[in-house]
Amino acid sequence: MENVPWHSDVKAFSEALAVKSNGEYEVACEHAHSCCVLLARAEKFKVASGKPFNSQDYMAATPSWAVYGAEEGGFDPDQARYRKERHHKSSQRVGDGIVTESETFDFGIGRGERQAALKLERTIMHTQT
Repeated sequence: MENVPWHSDVKAFSEALAVKSNGEYEVACEHAHSCCVLLARAEKFKVASGKPFNSQDYMAATPSWAVYGAEEGGFDPDQARYRKERHHKSSQRVGDGIVTESETFDFGIGRGERQAALKLERTIMHTQT
C-alpha cells in the first residue's frame, strides 16, 4: 500500500488530464473506496438535456448473450471477436500423460502450433521413460 496514491491525488490527476484534453474528456464519476475516477469522452457520453436523471435512465434489459451460462459467453455476436495469438505453450498432467493446453481447450490455434505442441508432448513423454 506504500505506492498507492490517495484518492485526492487521483482526483487531482484526473482533473488535470481532463483540462489537458481541451474538453475532449471530462470527469464523469468517482469511487473513493476503490480509489478510481472515470474520465469519459464528453462528445459521446455527456448528457446535456438539462432535466434530472438517475440510475434508472442507464438501465436496460440484459441481452440474452450476456446472461451467465449463455453459449456466447458474454460476447456480442454482432461484434467481431479477436482471438490473441498465443506464443507460449503450457501443459498440465492429465492421467498418465501430459496434455497441452491447446488440446484441452480450443484457443483458436493453428494446425502448425497444434503439431508443435504434440511434438513437444511426445518429447516430454519420451524423456520420462
